[in-house]
Amino acid sequence: MDKPVDNSTVEIERRRIGKQIADSYQNNPQTPSDDQLAIENAFALTESYSTAPHR
Repeated sequence: MDKPVDNSTVEIERRRIGKQIADSYQNNPQTPSDDQLAIENAFALTESYSTAPHR
């Protein structure tokens, strides 16, 4: 049987990771090139989902 998840530990870990991400953006702001790449990835994901066989 799986051990129960301690939600407070999960929340602490999420906050820690969120802070790392925020710090990363603060130290390395996105460029217009990064924005374009993000848009292209979003289009590719959308296309892949719309053409994938439905189960």
